[in-house]
Amino acid sequence: MDVKKTAHPLGGLYNKFSPKKRNKSNSDEDIDINQEKVNSLLGLDTELDAKEIKELYLPMTELIMLSIHNRYSLNNKINEFLNTETNTPYIIGVAGSVAVGKSTFSKILQLLFSEIYKSKNIELVTTDGFLYPNSVLEEKGLMERKGFPESYNTKLLYDFLFNIKSGIKSVEVPKYSHLVYDILEDENITINSPSILILEGINVLQPPIHKENSFEPVISDFFDFSIYLDADEPVIRKWYIERFLNLRQKAFSDENSFFNRFADIDDQEAINLATQIWETINLKNLDEYILPTRNRASMIVKKDEDHKIDELWLRKI
Repeated sequence: MDVKKTAHPLGGLYNKFSPKKRNKSNSDEDIDINQEKVNSLLGLDTELDAKEIKELYLPMTELIMLSIHNRYSLNNKINEFLNTETNTPYIIGVAGSVAVGKSTFSKILQLLFSEIYKSKNIELVTTDGFLYPNSVLEEKGLMERKGFPESYNTKLLYDFLFNIKSGIKSVEVPKYSHLVYDILEDENITINSPSILILEGINVLQPPIHKENSFEPVISDFFDFSIYLDADEPVIRKWYIERFLNLRQKAFSDENSFFNRFADIDDQEAINLATQIWETINLKNLDEYILPTRNRASMIVKKDEDHKIDELWLRKI
């Protein structure tokens, strides 16, 4: 899963570079990112610091800004040509494996864009809210394939993005709880007129999927820019096991937690269980459905084993 090992197939599509090797923008000093903001966003136990965000994440954000500015410029010219006044939200898709760090990555993007575009509304939505409820997954026999493409209500997600692109001011999305590992019935999140929407999810770059006599809607058709968050498979496996153990530890203090059912097993049993889940479910999903979408992304972000951004692969224009 190493980008370097796939240099030949990706090399024709992408330019590779290190985020550290780039000309600093004049706006760098204007970005007010301090440790207090980072801790507030990601939690006190985060290993990321404000300096790292500026050095590694800001260059990537500035690259995306080039696309944003070009889109806005083109939109203005089209409005002038058609004598209209439309402002279509800019949508960024973030894809990648379970446990690769998509949520943290997307929150940092949201923070940086909020600092850069202070007057604009930057929204973040995860596709977890578009999973079928556990009761429906059980009825369909899909609980063991939760997170696979067929476990999502793709039509609902498609309609949400359609409404956002259409400029509807308030759009509701279902709320998902990682505590209970399920959709919260009768609870929604309202997304209000975003200038930029970040949509994060493992399968957001899926190509058309044949279903009976038709094809599932293509979510990525709505994206103005897309990112695939990448790392070597053994590294992601390690991160998944660590996350499983962390969630299990937190379950001791919350009987409502989905992971509370694993609270009584010892550490080695928990590691064995997490490894089994990874190999039978998450790795299969990665190999069959997620990784094959990598070269559909506008940018591939490669992380090292310390969760630091190591390489950026930018699709050639």
